[in-house]
Amino acid sequence: MVELADADSRTSYEDVTGGGFQTDLTESEVREYMDDANMEVDESLKGRGLSERRLAKIERELTRHFITFLVDEERQVESEDIGPVSFDYAGALSAEGLEATTHGQQVIEYDTSDTLGPDGGDFWSVTA
Repeated sequence: MVELADADSRTSYEDVTGGGFQTDLTESEVREYMDDANMEVDESLKGRGLSERRLAKIERELTRHFITFLVDEERQVESEDIGPVSFDYAGALSAEGLEATTHGQQVIEYDTSDTLGPDGGDFWSVTA
């Protein structure tokens, strides 16, 4: 895969991995998700009246959403039982899509065009 150059992205590796967001993925793996987020923002949101600053925030949070939604080791725990141990994860087998992670919820909040999310045909909804 051809990695997205920093100049071609609205966000950076440092932006994605900063601010308390933690991941065990390599920089190259994170950049693959950055490329996916950039492509989605370009194809779905560009030209809908959103500022570049807002698109950059969406791209950053969408990258984080992809990581927490799609990478098993990174998935967000939705509920947890202590004994016997049980975890329920948001995302992979839910119909929540962007609403399944806090980062996806932030994408919905930033997207004032209502293109993404439940009212705009959430492109990441997954049904079991």
